[in-house]
Amino acid sequence: MIDTPEQWQEAKEAGHVTAEHILHRLHAIAIREFGIQGAAGYDEEGFICALVADGLRCERGVVLRVCTRDHPPPHVHIEISAEPSIKLKMNLVTGEFMGPTPEGWGKKVKYMRQLVKDNHSILVAWWEKSHGPIDIGVA
Repeated sequence: MIDTPEQWQEAKEAGHVTAEHILHRLHAIAIREFGIQGAAGYDEEGFICALVADGLRCERGVVLRVCTRDHPPPHVHIEISAEPSIKLKMNLVTGEFMGPTPEGWGKKVKYMRQLVKDNHSILVAWWEKSHGPIDIGVA
């Protein structure tokens, strides 16, 4: 399959893009848009942006996930099964959310922050396994 923009461009220039490639890419876009969980994460154009490395299922339907091909800074994705459209990320160095949290979620945000704190060492180990050492400072 063609999984990166570079591979797509090469295949396109060589005339090797097939209907199967296009369907695969459309399928990847649908997976991303509908929040379907799988072994890979896709960007808005249907290319792989992350392979799921490790995930930790917690109480209240929360999953803490670290992706292998993810961007800096070191962070964890927080997924809530009851709210699949809400995508949260927390910085593993600062302990701060990367982006806004839903309004009125004070107790849920506190709970998620505590989950990351309680599991910080394993989350950092997962990040470092794929991305190399990080300076965790004070988190």
